This record gives sequence, structure tokens and C-alpha cells, in this order.
Amino acid sequence: MGIRPSYSVMTSCLGVCTLPCLPEMIPSQGLIRAIGGVVSGSKSFLRQRALQRLLSTSDFLTGCPCLRTKHTASEMDLSDMRKSYKADEEAFEEKHLVSLDPIKQFEDWFNQATKCPAIGEANAMCLATCSKDGRPSARMVLLKGYSDEGFRFFTNTESRKGAELACNPFASLVFYWEPLNRQVRVEGPVTQMPKEKAEGYFHSRPKSSQIGAVVSRQSTVIPSREYLRQKNAEVEEKFRDSAVPMPDYWGGYVLRPEVIEFWQGQTNRLHDRIVFRRPAEGDAVDVDGVAQRKGEGNWIFQRLSP
Repeated sequence: MGIRPSYSVMTSCLGVCTLPCLPEMIPSQGLIRAIGGVVSGSKSFLRQRALQRLLSTSDFLTGCPCLRTKHTASEMDLSDMRKSYKADEEAFEEKHLVSLDPIKQFEDWFNQATKCPAIGEANAMCLATCSKDGRPSARMVLLKGYSDEGFRFFTNTESRKGAELACNPFASLVFYWEPLNRQVRVEGPVTQMPKEKAEGYFHSRPKSSQIGAVVSRQSTVIPSREYLRQKNAEVEEKFRDSAVPMPDYWGGYVLRPEVIEFWQGQTNRLHDRIVFRRPAEGDAVDVDGVAQRKGEGNWIFQRLSP
């Protein structure tokens, strides 16, 4: 039957979940009476007695979603958290590539992600940068365009990511489309976009977003949320009847891909990984047609073990 949860855990469960987990438990007369006591007990002592009765009910199982994760006050065990992905017959094989150009392959997967109702922002991606002394950092940003030249995004150039890109101009991107059991990893050097291109995008944004970019000196310490509200009101008033100029500390970046990996999850954890690489100029490349194959342009691709 499993470990019986403590009274404190149960009260936390009921307090947070407001009883959505209880219908999942096997019903019995004792359990129904206990639930009735919890729901109807307006006074704290009645609620406590009802909860104690519920905990002593033999049919109270650890099937409650809130209690499936084994934990103590100082440790959280997530070893039981897992889900099924795709079956072997749905594997992503080389024959399923729509193109041997990884940008076109990305476009195919990206379009599928945008059409998936369960994916709210298909262009959301994790951007990982690294300081000069090798300390990484990562955050979610939005992809704002892609082409053969690379993947484009915009941000405050004085933010932590901007400072790290200034001293170490290499980064990686990860797109994770969980409902499709897919992710795409992109690695390469990053360059700053010409100012006029950044300005074109900046002025295409809603005016409130333009004002927000002026107000926020990203990654700097501020005293409170109210401070932001006041600054936002001041800038709104200042540019009420005029265009908002793009601040000097805001701009766009382009990541030129050298590596693009397409990953698709498999239930047996033998995930599919097909990786495209763009060899550096002058690098010797041994394309044997088996372990390493020729893609379009100067791309090569290979399958990696999961």
C-alpha cells in the first residue's frame, strides 16, 4: 500500500490542491465520510478530526498526484517522475529528413511546432552564454527570425548575456517542444546586428514594449517593483506624443550555426539524435557515407548514440 503520508503532508496537500486529487483515490464508505468531514468541517478542530479519519482510512492510497513524489523536509526524490515518449515505429530516422540542409529541416520542425495547439510559444528558446572565466548562464528568450545567415534575437546589450557575449562571443540555443517530444540544439559564434536592422525591429514592437526597453537597465539591481512602475510612468509621459528612440543599450544578435542537432525522444530512452556540423574552413573531413554523411552545402551529418 506504500508509505502513509503524515498529517502535515496531507493538510498541505489539501490546502494547496483544494481536493482535486481525492477523486483519484479508491472510494469507500470510510473515505467518503472522511471527505465529507473535510469539506463540511468549518471549524479547525472538525477539519483536523476529518483529516485524521481520512489518514486512518485503509483505502487512502499514495495515488494522490501531490504525494507521488517521495520527499522529506530536506530532500526531494524525483526518481519516479517519468513519461512515455514515442514508440520505436515513430523513430526519427535519416529517411525522415525533409532536407539535408539543417536550416530547412529546422523550418519543417518549427512549422510543426507552431501548428501544435499545446505549444504556446514555439519560438521560445534557452540561450546559454559563458563568461570569460568559463562560468555559464542560461535564460529563455524569443527567436525573432532565422535564415541561412543564422538565428536572430534581441536584448539589452548591457545585460548579463550581453556582457558575456561581448567577452566570449559564442553561445548555444535549445528549443524544446515537449508535446512533440522534440528538441533542437544550435551552437555557434554570435555577432551583433547592425544598428539600423535592430532599430527596424525595435520600432515594429508595441509602444509599451519599446518603453519597457528604455525603462529596464536589464540585470541591474533595483529597489522595488514600484520603482519600475514610476519609471515606466515617467517614460510614458515623456513620449506620449512622440516616437520612442531605441536606447543605445539595446540591440540584436545573430548566432551563426556551426552545429545543429535534432533530437526526438523514445520511450525506451534510445532517443534519436541527428547532428549537422559545418566544418571550419580547411578542416579535413572524412565522409564515408555511413558514420559521416554529406549534407547540402558544406554541411555534414551523423547519428549520435543517445
